[in-house]
Amino acid sequence: MVSVRRRKELVSARKAAGLTQENLAEVMGVDRTTVIRWEAGDYAPLPYQWPKLAKVLGRTADELRELIGLHPLNGTAELGSALEPAFGWLDRHAGWSPGTARGRVATAASVKPHSDAPAGRSRVAAALANYYSDSVPGHVLYAARCGQVEVATSVLTRPDWLDLACPLTAKNDRIVLSADENAAREPVDEVGAVRRLAEAAADDVRIADVPLYRLTDVQIRPEMVSGDVQVVPFVEYALTMDLLERELHDSRAVQPGRMPLRDRYLPDLQAVLDLPGRLCAGGVLALTAIARPADPFRGEADYLLLVQERSLSGMAAEPAATASTSSPSRRSAVSA
Repeated sequence: MVSVRRRKELVSARKAAGLTQENLAEVMGVDRTTVIRWEAGDYAPLPYQWPKLAKVLGRTADELRELIGLHPLNGTAELGSALEPAFGWLDRHAGWSPGTARGRVATAASVKPHSDAPAGRSRVAAALANYYSDSVPGHVLYAARCGQVEVATSVLTRPDWLDLACPLTAKNDRIVLSADENAAREPVDEVGAVRRLAEAAADDVRIADVPLYRLTDVQIRPEMVSGDVQVVPFVEYALTMDLLERELHDSRAVQPGRMPLRDRYLPDLQAVLDLPGRLCAGGVLALTAIARPADPFRGEADYLLLVQERSLSGMAAEPAATASTSSPSRRSAVSA
């Protein structure tokens, strides 16, 4: 529980920003009672809410941590254990002695400017289309139409991959787990990896070293989708290919020669389509049902039903598959 002094400072910061409790709740996408409990000291905002809350209140990340009763990051001792798997992975793959990644992240976290909000998806899609000005025979960028509005995406697809109406059954879905270790490992951009971990440390984000599927081969035909996936640690994805999205924050810079990470990892469409040669990450078919009991603050009992279809995506701004809850089928693409 935060102290009374901290509670008063949080209230003062909200008022200084010209916000009522209702205004702040609306901006943060929470109920007013949640803001009341923040300010009363019953509990603190969750870590994923900190960047937005800091921006709304006009405070730095460290100032917000003070407002909610946490100490700013100061040296390696403050980093905690949430990033230990990532530190160890980076030390090994960068060829550093143990503890080097932790030390570099602690230094970077103390001076890291807060990231700007990402550009809109439409602008990013247009910028990526300009970046990948080359073409691969038989492949096109996917565009979705809603009424009279056409929405461009950064999804690279083939006309014969669309509207396959392929039921996700054992007969038709032949994506299998492979033990083959021939797929390439991503090289490590040390500067980008340290910056990513510094951002995670500043926002108290945990990067877990859990298994993640990578697509290494896919064959798409009517009534049949087959291919191979392997398992890699999530840390490898987070500190390599996942860094590319962060370069898209300024879509004006999306052009060859101005995006060092994309220039290194996915410089052209041939690299995008080279599944064994790069880390193409996705998930598995999932159906999740979550029941929520009645709560005096949240209201009556409720439930959430989440359906997620396997993605064949790589690293980009747009999803690479669509799903239907009434008639499961697959549209296939590779995200650039």
